[in-house]
Amino acid sequence: MNYLIHDDVPSAWDHIISAFITMVEYDVEFNNGIPIDNLEFRLKRGHLVVTYPGGSKITDAFALFAKEMSAGICAECALPSTRLVFGLPKCDNCD
Repeated sequence: MNYLIHDDVPSAWDHIISAFITMVEYDVEFNNGIPIDNLEFRLKRGHLVVTYPGGSKITDAFALFAKEMSAGICAECALPSTRLVFGLPKCDNCD
């Protein structure tokens, strides 16, 4: 599976990206899911957005889940976020 992570995606969200890739690979291997390639992870309006050609409704659900998870996790330290700072979710400890 080939993927590209844009430079503006916070490294604190690496675990979200890893979980997305793992779920898709599991779906393909054990549930006969549709394989995808050329994934692109980028930042849009303070959320993680996953784009890819093809896929299925299950893959779309995984991508939506990753986007929603990024909205609640601090972009600097990966703790639960409590506010938005310049469009990015932040915790109380990070500016």
